[in-house]
Amino acid sequence: MIDFKPINYTDKEIFERYMHDGVERGCELTFSNLYAWGEQEFAEISGNIVIHSRFGEHRFYHYPIGCGDKRVAVDSLIEDARERKIPLLISGVTLSGVKALDELYPGLFEFKYKDSTYDYVYEIDSLATLAGKKFHGKRGHIKKFEEAYPDYKIEEISQNTLPRVKNFVQEWYDKRAKDGLTDYGFEMKAISKALDAFAQLSLDGIMLTVGGKVMGVTFGGLMTPDTFDVQYEKALWDTQGAYPLINREFARYLKNKYPSLVYLDREEDMGILGLRKAKESYQPHHRIIKCMAIYRDTQK
Repeated sequence: MIDFKPINYTDKEIFERYMHDGVERGCELTFSNLYAWGEQEFAEISGNIVIHSRFGEHRFYHYPIGCGDKRVAVDSLIEDARERKIPLLISGVTLSGVKALDELYPGLFEFKYKDSTYDYVYEIDSLATLAGKKFHGKRGHIKKFEEAYPDYKIEEISQNTLPRVKNFVQEWYDKRAKDGLTDYGFEMKAISKALDAFAQLSLDGIMLTVGGKVMGVTFGGLMTPDTFDVQYEKALWDTQGAYPLINREFARYLKNKYPSLVYLDREEDMGILGLRKAKESYQPHHRIIKCMAIYRDTQK
């Protein structure tokens, strides 16, 4: 059985040695998401990081990260799953991973695709300018906000402003729970954990304020030198223009702070129709196609 250990924010440097291997991967495999979401543990095997995840009753592995021997890493996962007496489910497998598994284990993996798990990736210039006819509606909503709140400010999230961010986030979730909408249990735990370790995770973000009142927050972290993962975005639902404004301002902030950025990964829509509509309305440059690889254990 693999000797996994829980992921701690102090493991960030270990992960960074493997993350920038030039392979496209989804948002679930950025370090800050691995740290914040669910119960996740890792081990280093043959030049790769392998990860075992628990989300409630759900247990699965992630596709190995790194440039090492994938055969040795996946063989280890196969044996670990057998010893734990659980199915071998490998999450977050991109098309390059599908090709590799098919070549290494012909016919032994079934691949299940679900478009609600695909990442939406945007050109940062597009979101920073909102230029052209396709964004006419977004610009109109922003104008309404600017007219209603001409004294609005964009403030960087820092150790000094974190308490205000946390209060706003808690109020946002309390309101959603009161409305009886989507179950945000896992997300609430993840965002709280990320905010508690904001500096240690090298996260970056902004908040939208009016007269000192927080109207919205958004933050995330670098995936690769050219891609930033926008992990969380919360704004007042009943305030016209708050969401498109903080979206645009974050793109501008990141473009100025990280000149090498080309793309913003705004993650998945999780099958929520309203969220899907919102993400599609920003005209993604492309989507990262991922699937679940299910091992057909011939030794059972």
